[in-house]
Formats: sequence, structure tokens, C-alpha cells
Amino acid sequence: MPQNIPAKVLTVTAFLLFLSPSIQPALINPNEVPWHTIPAFALAAFAAYLISTFSRIRIYKIIIPLSLGIVPILLHALETSLIRSLFYISFSMALLGLWILATNASAKTSQKLLFTYTAAAFIWCLLAILAWSGLTHGEMIQINGWALTTDISSKINGPFANGNVFGILVFCAWVISLWYWLKQKKQFGHFLFPTTIFFWAVGIASLSRGAWAAHAIVVFIVLLHLLLKNRSRLIPFIIAFALALPLGLILNSQGGTQPIEPKQQFEATQKEGFGARLLLWASVFEVWNQHPWQGVGYGQLGAHYLTGQHAALKKRRFTQHGLTTTTYAHNAPLHLLAESGIGGALLALFISLTVALALMLNWNRMHSVAWPATMIASMLWLQGMANISMTRPFPILLFCLAMGIALRVFLRYRNNSYSMPRKYFTIPVALSILILCSGAYAQTRAWDAYGEWLTTKNGNKGDRDLVAQLLSNDSTMPYVVGETVRQALLIPSRHHMAPQFMPYITAALEKLETPLLYQGLFFTQALSGEMNSACETGRFIAVQNWDNHNQSFYQAACEGKLLQTLEIKK
Repeated sequence: MPQNIPAKVLTVTAFLLFLSPSIQPALINPNEVPWHTIPAFALAAFAAYLISTFSRIRIYKIIIPLSLGIVPILLHALETSLIRSLFYISFSMALLGLWILATNASAKTSQKLLFTYTAAAFIWCLLAILAWSGLTHGEMIQINGWALTTDISSKINGPFANGNVFGILVFCAWVISLWYWLKQKKQFGHFLFPTTIFFWAVGIASLSRGAWAAHAIVVFIVLLHLLLKNRSRLIPFIIAFALALPLGLILNSQGGTQPIEPKQQFEATQKEGFGARLLLWASVFEVWNQHPWQGVGYGQLGAHYLTGQHAALKKRRFTQHGLTTTTYAHNAPLHLLAESGIGGALLALFISLTVALALMLNWNRMHSVAWPATMIASMLWLQGMANISMTRPFPILLFCLAMGIALRVFLRYRNNSYSMPRKYFTIPVALSILILCSGAYAQTRAWDAYGEWLTTKNGNKGDRDLVAQLLSNDSTMPYVVGETVRQALLIPSRHHMAPQFMPYITAALEKLETPLLYQGLFFTQALSGEMNSACETGRFIAVQNWDNHNQSFYQAACEGKLLQTLEIKK
């Protein structure tokens, strides 16, 4: 670790990094915040400062994460836009910077990094409780279009739109505070004891089954350790358990706000149950099967999911109806496999082996800072096997940091050094920060404009300007097209406009597949007289069984007939 980094500067920059999920764009619809926005450039800024101070970096520490993280991206970059490719590469550079920091940090520095993460998580919890208590009347906490929390329901989600991600990250803060409590002397333990109860209770109250299971596993490990080696701490730990469990259940059941529906609900949430997960995984596997080598591209699963689901449902019967859409696989290796092909599968295999190695090295080293890092990395990875945590930016950043700390001793060698002038790092990292910052700003303004467009009266001159702006943005374009087509097809006098919608619908489906867009495609084909194409699209919809209102219309199209009654889902 470089000696010329002031401890205060490192602590402040780490704190800003870990607080970054709290400062994200306020979204109009309940989608996740794109991974190339605030968390990514906050980390890039952190990495820029640290990398610029290195005078000697061991070459193997560059080659391993660089090859595993960037090569799949470069392969896909040949088939995607330059801007999106730059986002991927910038994010990989940021992860590389964090990996270098973690593997070179001393135990004392690692403790400071984990402590600053815990402090940031404490602020997340306070924001979550503020929204949960009803003091914000169920509204997001916003400052000039930027949200301090996306919680608009009775769940304790804090700055995260998904309770599973929030719950598992609060669990990580609990593991850190628990480790500090177990290793400190009694006088400091009086302060840490209520802190562990606080994080434990909020984690249990997060409505995340993954977080609950992670708590149970670590509780078992700690109890076993205390029984064998340090029984003096056993009674306080049991007291903490007795206090935190009922407190968490009370928080869980006594939400102060009522769920509020968004203005436009374009994507249905995932259905509960293992049957839905089996269908989801089978569908994502079909997505990979159609693009085995390079995948469909990072963040592009939603643009191919319904096609994969159609293939899965044709091959075998499932008890669940087809899901309306999804942008994640609820399974980290499968998600990587679908989005980055064979390269992603190899990356998933490498990460799995490093997690297993960290567990073997640190299983019984509760006195070492590597123990909480190992628990964090392991639980994030295990939870990612059946959930979404490892498809979100901040859990990935935390996972990378934790793995570096957990494997620091194993990866530290005394040879294979490589010198590189500081200026060769400064320029590309500065460009990465610029790209990521501009992307975050553009994304925020796009969704802000989308909210304005939803409330603009039809026929207003500004409406056309807003539509042009939103159609140029990849993330908002599918929703604008879908809503415009729906409004037009609901009014019979506008049916003559159907042919002009066709290229827009096709382009939107290449960015995100939604039931509304496929409905619009079907009706537009039928109204344009393309009955054969309409028949194929109708069968595609019918197989997935998420639209039962127009089955007779789909069948009539295959018979060359055009029924007059159209039911467009709102």
C-alpha cells in the first residue's frame, strides 16, 4: 500500500464511495438504477486517486482481473455502440482499481475501509427508517431531481429500489460491526453492542429471505466459534440475538406508509415461488443457447428474455405462466453466461473458485480482518445464486473489495513487479470519470424528461420535442414507444397511423422486450394487412400466456381475419 496516501483522505474518499448508492437519479418507473451511473463513477473517482499514487504495481495483479473482466467486454464491444462499450470498460477499470487497493492494503487500512462502509450503511438505514416511518408521506426524498431514497412503499429499502439488495448489504454491515465487537475490549464493546443489534434488526426487517438466511448461517458460525474458543462472549451474543430478532419482526410488520403505485407500471415484478425461478432460469439458458460465445451484452438480458422464454415454453411445460419481462436472471453464473457468453461462464467459474479458496483460508480466523471480508464475499455470492445482488453495481463493488481483502495474504508475492509512470494511468482514468459522469447526468435528465412527458397534454408543441429527446435515449425509448402505440391503438380513428409505428416498435424491441411492445407489434401488423407476420407474433404471445384478453384475435389473424375489438393492456 502506498505510504503517501493520507489516512484522512482515504477515509473520506472511501466514505463517499460507500455512500454513493444514496445519491442516485430519481426514477419515474420502478426500474433499477443503471449500473453505469453514480456508483460506478464514484468508484472510478476513488480508483483514479489511488492509482495515480502507485509507482510500482505487481504485473500479475493487473493481468488477472484485467483479462477476466475486460476481455469478454471487448469481445462484445465489436457488436455494440462505442458509448456503451466505453461504459463497460470504464466500469472494469474501476473494479481493477479497487482490486489493486484491496490486495495492497494493510490490515489497518482494510479495517478503516470496512468501518467507513459500516458508517455509510448506518446512514442508509436512517434514510430507510425515515421513509418507512411515514414522515415523508410515502414519497421519495429528492433534491433537484436526485433521490436520497427510492423507497415509495412500506418496505425498508432505503436508497435501494430492491429490498433484497438492501437487506444483504445491511447484513454485510452487521458482519463488520459484529467482528469489531468480538475483537474489541469491553469498554469499546459497550458502543458496538447496540450497533450490532441495530444492523441485525434492520437486516431482519428488510423482507429479504437471502439476508435472513445469511444471518442464520453467520450466527451458527459465531456460536460454534464462541463455544469452542471464547465462551465469555457467548452470553452477550445470545442477548443480542434475543433483542434483535423481535425488534426486526416488529419493524417488519409495523410499516408507517401504504404502498403507492407508480404513475406508469410498465414492468411487472417477478412472481413468487420456485416454479417461477425454474421458468426464469430455463428461459435465460435459452437466451445463452442462442448467443453462446459472446452473449447478448452486459445489461441486455431484457432485450432478449421474452424470446428465450418463448423457446423454453415450447420445449417443456411449466406450471407458471410466462413472466412479463426481466432484466436479471436471479442467478449470477447464469446471468454472466447469457450476457457475456463463454467468457462470462469462465469468469463465474474463477470467482467461485476464489470464494471457495477464501473460505478455506479464513474459516477459523475470526481474529483477522480477512474473516468479515470472507463472510461478506461468500454471502454476496451465495445470495446471488438465487437472487439479483450480483447483478447490481454496488454489491459487485463491495464483493470485489471483500475478495481483495480476504485473499490479500495469498496473492502477495515478492517478484514480478512492473513499473509504470503515473501519467499513463491518469489520462485514461480521467477520461473514464468524464464518461461515467456524463452518462449519469444524461440518464437522470432523460428520466426527468420522461416524467414531464407523461404529464404533458397531447398536442402541446413541447410534447414533440420531449418525444424526440426521449427516443434518442436507449433506456427511455422502449417505454415511450410502447406508451405512444398504446394510446394510438386505443382510439380507432388513429388506426390508420399503424404502419408508421412499425420501425419504432422493431427498434424498441431490440433494446427491451415487453408485453406491451409485442402487443403493439401484433396489432400494427394486423392493421397493416400483414396477417402472416401477425399470426406468428400472436402465437409468440399466446405461448407465453401473459395476455388472455385477445386470444380470439390472435387466432383470427392466423385465419386471415381482422377483428375490430382491440384490448390493449394498460
